[in-house]
Amino acid sequence: MKTVRKIHWKKGYPIKKTILCTVWIVILAATLYGAYEIMMGIHTQDDIYGTIFCSIFLLITFFPLKKYVFKKNPCFPYLNKHLTTVQLEKLLEGEEFKYIEEFKDTILYKQIKVSDYWISINGYYVLKQLVYQCSLHTSSTVINKKSSTYIELLTITGNRLSIDTGLGYIGELDQLFYSYAKYHLKLIVVLFGVDVTIHGPKCKRILNQEAYKDMSFLDIIEHSNEIKEQCIDSIESGFLKVHNSI
Repeated sequence: MKTVRKIHWKKGYPIKKTILCTVWIVILAATLYGAYEIMMGIHTQDDIYGTIFCSIFLLITFFPLKKYVFKKNPCFPYLNKHLTTVQLEKLLEGEEFKYIEEFKDTILYKQIKVSDYWISINGYYVLKQLVYQCSLHTSSTVINKKSSTYIELLTITGNRLSIDTGLGYIGELDQLFYSYAKYHLKLIVVLFGVDVTIHGPKCKRILNQEAYKDMSFLDIIEHSNEIKEQCIDSIESGFLKVHNSI
């Protein structure tokens, strides 16, 4: 489990979890002490307000914190729902990640790495053969006007992944990324976001075929290339139908 653990340490998840839990426990202790003071009648008006405020904070943050702390393998979105740490380790065995030469001298270079079977985006890992559509999406917050660029991916099981690249607005570099995704990763480029409502059901219909419907997730990975081809064919045949109807 060394590789998976190392990946999570690089993203700082163990440290973040420890800090958040420590802060929450300290506030819990302060709240309990404040409640004790109130019960014993040795409190001030500020103690009452502080205890009430801390109690509300603890209630609001308990479930999000619990979800964050107990989430397994957060650096492997989607895969962490289907694979154990041991299984991820086996899939990562012997993989050598390299930066993409086509992105050299750009801000994309340090954010994206690839190996034979994986792609790493800002420290989040996805199996290349499990995705067949990609799109770039930039969002911005109203408060600080900060932009964030996300890579959206559609899996062969009909699920959409949205991964933060850790970058702001990338401008014309989107064409460089799309070119690499199309010719090297063999992904279908979608300029206006992947549409899971249309293509998701198509993927699920393919997986419901007799050859795949009883497969485990590891079996799906093993047959992912042929499933991926069928997903791509379903899109291309749809394009042909639209073209012929015009």
